[in-house]
Formats: sequence, structure tokens, C-alpha cells
Amino acid sequence: METQLVRLDAPYNLICDSLGNFALHIATLIVVEKQPLVNSAGVDLGERTVARSYPVVNKGGSLDGQVWMNTELKDCMAVARENQNVSLFTLKQVMEFCYQNAPRYRFEFLPHLLAVEASRYGIKFMLPTDKVGRAVADYMVRLVFDEGGNDGVCMVYSSRDSDFYFFGGFRTADPSDEDECISSLAALRDSYLMSLRSAGLRSIRFTTEDKAYQNFVDKLNRYGVDE
Repeated sequence: METQLVRLDAPYNLICDSLGNFALHIATLIVVEKQPLVNSAGVDLGERTVARSYPVVNKGGSLDGQVWMNTELKDCMAVARENQNVSLFTLKQVMEFCYQNAPRYRFEFLPHLLAVEASRYGIKFMLPTDKVGRAVADYMVRLVFDEGGNDGVCMVYSSRDSDFYFFGGFRTADPSDEDECISSLAALRDSYLMSLRSAGLRSIRFTTEDKAYQNFVDKLNRYGVDE
């Protein structure tokens, strides 16, 4: 096995691994090894050379580097470079990546976690602006309800044209499960609001074109407001 360390130049990228961890990508560790090659009949076909790249990262401004051996570089996502302003679209991409790859239990608090990590490296998420250059403060997110997957389960997600990424699900025969989904989506909404308040975000409200779930949306919009 051979290894090679490729150092990168600043400004570095803030990256996210498949476990939802964020850190600066300061170098890449390339591991090259030979592996036996055997066909389906068990016949030895010799060897093949395999190269894997792992990110070397640091957090909190320390000089020490840590290798993320749990995730190859190809499976990480680059969020932004140090001291860069990025759009809501980038935030939405990160949220989608983390929901599909990272542990579910962190998802509701991910916007706040990401905002804290990003601010550490001078990265700011910026809101769209109106015709006079003011940040758009109020947003409507259209929710889509999909019962076409597992029997008895309804998936809830933001429409493709939404500025924010939301995703959840509940068992339709279990009112308590529906309430838990509403609570989860509301927590994610509040995390967005807390993270982007300084950028000018004031409100996120939900709508749907599916009349069968209008009551769900109404409960979600009221959650934490009229309780």
C-alpha cells in the first residue's frame, strides 16, 4: 500500500461528510493499494490497483489535520470557500445532501449547526433581494404529500421550486405520528429562522395544493404560535 498527501492552498473549502460533519478541507490523502482480482467462478485473474482519496480536515482554526477515513472525498459535498457569501440554493443543496446521507436525528437542527460552522470560517448565507436590493424576508413553502410509497405512509416534502428544503413522513392511521411529523417540520422551520434571522429572514409559512392535507398544513402553520 502506498500513500500520498496532497496539500491544498487557502482559501479552503468547508465540506460535509456522509455523517453530517463539517470541517475545512486542507489536504487530500491518496491511498493506493493492490487487490486480488477474482471472477465469479473463483478464478484468479491477478491484481488490480485501487486508489482512494480521503479528506484531511481541521476544525476551529487548529493547525492539526484529521483524516476522515469514514468517507471518501468523492462522497463529500463542498459547501463553500472561506469568507464566501452563498445563496439559499446552496443551503438547500446541503440540506438535501445531509438528509439523504446523514443520520436523521440531526436533520431538524442542521440549519443552525451549519450556520455556526459556516460563520466560524467567514461564510454567510444570503437571502434573495427584491427590486430595490432589500433581502426578501417572508417565504411561502409549498408542501407535497405523497402516499405512493410504503402502504399507510405519507411522505411530506417541499416542492422543487421552494427556497427551503423540508422532508418528513408519518403513518396515516396514527394521529400521534402525524403530530410528531408536524412537530419535526416546525422545529426545522424554526432552525431556519434562527439561523438566517441576521440575514433578514422573518417568516416561513406553508401551503399546499392537496386539499386532503390542508388541515395538516394549518396545524403546522399554527404550531408554536397559538399553543
